[in-house]
Amino acid sequence: MIKEINSLFLNSNIPKLTHVFFVVNPVTVLITRMIIDQFDLKTNKILIISLRNTDLSILDFNSLYILPSRINNLYDKLFFSSFIGKKVLKKLKGSQFIIYASWATRELSFLMNSRNCKGHFYIEEGQGSYMNHIPFSYTKVSLIDKLKNNFKNRLNEDDSSGYFYRDDSLGFIGISNKAFPKINESKKIILNNLNSLKSYYKPKLIGIKTIGLTCAERRLEDNNWRNMLKIIVDKLPENSAIKAHPSFTFSQQRFNKLKKMLEEISNKNIRLLENDVILELEMLYEKKKFIGPQTSVSIYAEFFDSTFENLKLY
Repeated sequence: MIKEINSLFLNSNIPKLTHVFFVVNPVTVLITRMIIDQFDLKTNKILIISLRNTDLSILDFNSLYILPSRINNLYDKLFFSSFIGKKVLKKLKGSQFIIYASWATRELSFLMNSRNCKGHFYIEEGQGSYMNHIPFSYTKVSLIDKLKNNFKNRLNEDDSSGYFYRDDSLGFIGISNKAFPKINESKKIILNNLNSLKSYYKPKLIGIKTIGLTCAERRLEDNNWRNMLKIIVDKLPENSAIKAHPSFTFSQQRFNKLKKMLEEISNKNIRLLENDVILELEMLYEKKKFIGPQTSVSIYAEFFDSTFENLKLY
């Protein structure tokens, strides 16, 4: 019954209902594209919200790129507000909407308070979707915990009973039955149209078999980008590539800095990949070997019959 209800909400024929997707990384991009296609959502009833400057090349719909400033974030923490949420509501212009997000962020809770919000789904986003997160009741969370969660707007990834998923969601959408391990099967929707993504994405790494991965910037002691790159470069062969964590690429200035540093360090033929390279989709065309810290890519390498080698960077 729950799946029938979820499918009904995913049907684009519901009048005046806009589907709002929060994309935070390449995995959420491909999941979003698959949802839109599998459920034949109307293109004029879709709004894509790109956070972390996530590339939207395969999502040619009405969209917003939002990068809040530190002042915006501080205001949100102090006054239980959401700069991003307000931007979304302004764009929607009073339309009824449904949200697709990766976890229970400040933005999600803010938008859920709108009378025009008709519910939300969680979508697979990578490593976090494969952890043992147990849904919580938002109405039963103490005021103190709500204040704490609003202030940090960050989730403890190894907390199996933390505030990751609200229990009032319409469902959980992914590409693998292994996703959302603590969620009742009746609330899961598993997409089966992965190969349809080839219609939107052309491979950029044919012939490049080995790809290094950086860690998140916050993991680095003393913010030492150079040492991290040296460790990766030493492990990579000629004609390989490096894919940077979004914390290094959310602005062109940061990306250029990392690229210049790589050129100074390496005398090998190693390229730094642009944001529009989606590793998960590259594996649809050719098996790859990934070398880097523990990341969601290790999960998808196994899923796509590629390989992953763990590398200590911090």
